Amino acid sequence: MFEAHFGFRENPFKLDHNLSYLFWGRHQEEVIAHLHYAVMEGEGFIAITGELGVGKTMVCRSFIENLGPDVTAAYIDNPVGSSEELLKSLNKQFGIRYGARSTMALTDALNTFLMQTKLAGKKVAVFIDDAQLLQKDTLEQVRLISNLETSRDKLIQIVLVGEPELTEMLASYDLRQIGQRVSVKYHIGPFNLAETIAYIHHRLAIASKVPAAPFDQRAYRHIFRFSGGNPRAINIACNRALTTAFHRKETRITGELAEEVVGHLTGRGEKTKLEYFRRRRIGWMAAGSGILLASITAAYFLQPNRFEASQGQTKPQQHETAELSVPKTTEAPVKMASTDKTATRAAEEKSLPRETLPLMESPKRPAMEPSPVRQTPPPEMTHSVQVGAFLKMDNAKELAGQLTAKGYPAKIVTVQDSKNRSWHTVRIGDYRSKREAQIGADEFSALEKMETAVRPFKKL
Repeated sequence: MFEAHFGFRENPFKLDHNLSYLFWGRHQEEVIAHLHYAVMEGEGFIAITGELGVGKTMVCRSFIENLGPDVTAAYIDNPVGSSEELLKSLNKQFGIRYGARSTMALTDALNTFLMQTKLAGKKVAVFIDDAQLLQKDTLEQVRLISNLETSRDKLIQIVLVGEPELTEMLASYDLRQIGQRVSVKYHIGPFNLAETIAYIHHRLAIASKVPAAPFDQRAYRHIFRFSGGNPRAINIACNRALTTAFHRKETRITGELAEEVVGHLTGRGEKTKLEYFRRRRIGWMAAGSGILLASITAAYFLQPNRFEASQGQTKPQQHETAELSVPKTTEAPVKMASTDKTATRAAEEKSLPRETLPLMESPKRPAMEPSPVRQTPPPEMTHSVQVGAFLKMDNAKELAGQLTAKGYPAKIVTVQDSKNRSWHTVRIGDYRSKREAQIGADEFSALEKMETAVRPFKKL
């Protein structure tokens, strides 16, 4: 509708899963790093959660599209009703037999496929979207599928993608067997204000025929307050703002227009208008009051006989002046105290032995001689606690700075993945075993309410 008016090739804020519009914010980069590690290391169960519209599906689909030929992946994007339907959907996506009527026959066909794929040197990953809608018996079937393994390796990695209710389900007593097997989990959060602005610019740049930025700075803030940084809500607000501007034949999304649009989206459009005019009326009243007060003040001080009249006033009484005056001798005791203190210190220094005086004169101590005792070499580290992984160094520096300010020994370790991409990982501790690292990770997560991952020392 408004594409030609603003010079767009297409609607930049259309609600679909077009991967060309995927914006790589801090959370998007982190979840990709978690998925890469989990799938490549064969961690078994992975849980990716986030609010509706935060971009879980786009991130996971992007990850699948960029997998190499050594990984076979399936994506189930519609919730299935029963365990048998789940198996049929899996087998169909892998191109194996799915017409069997019994669960055992479907499982045998899937197991045969997984064994053949393993012998070919490949990995298998399954993504189940909207996993919070699965029934308990279906989730139990998911657990049974994850049990398909050799004596050394898992044959399949399962990624459960869903809204925050999925975390509550996996923490329940009935599903504790699955919850205890989730070794990698990550919650995708919303954008901050800077990411929201960059996200809008990103989508405009892709859709525009020429460079365009029709949004004013104040409009961004109104959109951010409405959306809370949720990409889907951002798209809705921007789409409505562009449509409104088109109907009014305007080429800019001003702060006033964005505020009005947000008011209508939240059901308080008329209230927003009333508040706007009320604020303006209060501003006019305040301005008028200020002018009136300034006029009265000027008239008071510019009276021609004011100073003459003041000369005839009675002088204040003598005892009142004495109470307000400061004695002239107040500085003398201070100087005497200072002189006495200096003299006392000089006397103390004279009474001290001569060899002690240099120590008092200089704050530095003589350097200690190195100990002849042979030191034990530090233990070899095997794992680290990682709290973030980014493709952009600036994101890693920002997180490391926040953790350092809190007193954590945060450091940035840059590692390469299988595609020679540099991941800048933020780590807060190194440990001698995976078990010790996991204990440290759990303590940090419980204290800071942040996701962590245990990674091999200096490796992705």
